Amino acid sequence: MFEDQMTTVAIGLALIIPGIFVVRWLLTRVSGSPDDLAEHHRVELEKRYRRGEIDEETYQRHLEQLRSE
Repeated sequence: MFEDQMTTVAIGLALIIPGIFVVRWLLTRVSGSPDDLAEHHRVELEKRYRRGEIDEETYQRHLEQLRSE
């Protein structure tokens, strides 16, 4: 009886632990790392500045906010 319970627990852990890693991998793959996200925002901010959508003051303010996060 005890052996059956231990087998059930082992099987459950064998399924749950890899499942957690798969979900974590999927979430990281979709969103990227925080550094990648900050770099993406910086590039987009620079593009907006070069297109003239925002002025230099706004560009600098947003750039400073990205650096502080």
